[in-house]
Amino acid sequence: MFATIVGVVSNTRNMGPDRDPQGGVYYGYSQSQRSSTSFPILVRAPGDAARLVTPITSAIRSVDPNAAVNQVRPMTEVIGASVGRPRFYLTLLGIFAGVAQLLSIAGLYGVMSYVAAQRTREIGIRSALGSTPQRTLQFVMRQGMALVVVGVGIGLFGGFALTRLLGGLLYGVSPLDALTWFGVTALLSGTGAVAILLPARRASAVEPVVAMRVE
Repeated sequence: MFATIVGVVSNTRNMGPDRDPQGGVYYGYSQSQRSSTSFPILVRAPGDAARLVTPITSAIRSVDPNAAVNQVRPMTEVIGASVGRPRFYLTLLGIFAGVAQLLSIAGLYGVMSYVAAQRTREIGIRSALGSTPQRTLQFVMRQGMALVVVGVGIGLFGGFALTRLLGGLLYGVSPLDALTWFGVTALLSGTGAVAILLPARRASAVEPVVAMRVE
C-alpha cells in the first residue's frame, strides 16, 4: 500500500508509559485497512474536559444517530489504569520501607539507651576526671553515629544491588537518581541522629558521684 507522508510527530509512548517509544504510522480512517467498526477519539481541551462529553456525543450522533459512544474516560484515568500494578507494588514497598524505618529508629534508640546505661560508671569516671557534659554528649553521639554510618553504607550497597529489580517498576526516573539517593541518605542519617540524641543527652546529665556508685 502506497501512502503520502503528510507530517511527522514526536516520539510517543504508544506501548505504555513504562516502555520506550516504538515506531508507528498514523492512517486516516478512510485509508485504514482494518475492518474494525470502532475506533478511539481523543479530545484535548483546556480546563475540565468532562464538560465537552455532551457536545462531542451530540456531534457524533448528528453524523450517525446509531453510533455507540462508550468508555468515556479522562486521560489521567487511562494512564492510571496502565500503571496500576507498578503503583500498587511501589505503594506496598513504600509502606514496608516506612515500617522498617520506624523499627530501625526504635531499635537504635533502644541499643543506645542500653549502651549508655551499661557505661554509666565509665561516664561518671570521665566526668570526675574533668570531662564536660558537652564532651560526654559528643562521645556518645560519635559512637552511635558510627553505627548509623555503617548501617546506611550497607543499605546503600544493597540498594545499588537491587536497582535492576526496581528498574521495571519505574518510568520517567532513573533507579540511580542522585537527588533521591541523597535525600534518602540524609533522611536516614538525620533520623538516626535524633534516635541517638536522647540517650546521649541523658548520659551527659549523669552526676559523677551517682554514676560511680553504679555497680
